[in-house]
Amino acid sequence: MKKEEAEAMDALEAGDYIAAEAAYKKWLSRKPAENLAKLGLAQTQLLIRTDGLELNAVLDESTKNPSDIALQLKAADVEIVNGGVEAAFTRLLHAVRATTGDDRAKIKDHLLNLFALVDQSDPRLVAARKELASALF
Repeated sequence: MKKEEAEAMDALEAGDYIAAEAAYKKWLSRKPAENLAKLGLAQTQLLIRTDGLELNAVLDESTKNPSDIALQLKAADVEIVNGGVEAAFTRLLHAVRATTGDDRAKIKDHLLNLFALVDQSDPRLVAARKELASALF
């Protein structure tokens, strides 16, 4: 195990997501193509974004404010952390269809980040990728 990987694992076990993020970034600066480090960084950043959020409270708020993009992104994050892969993808695919310009680009980028957290052979990911392509073109 590399030094940065050990640092990241120790930080994650201690619940120090900021230190884990720094270790993954250091690892990627040394080995930019390292998939394990990319995945670890994406997972750690998701944990940072969702730390302290309560699933039902975020989902209720996002339902009441469907045009609030920041809330929709936050809701997708808590859904994915809680195992709701399909729900998170569906939420953001609807948001992509309902927006244009910078908002659409922001949602698309967030969705692509969530895609990176899911096994590439997962049928939910394959379907969501196709839906994203048709929504964009």
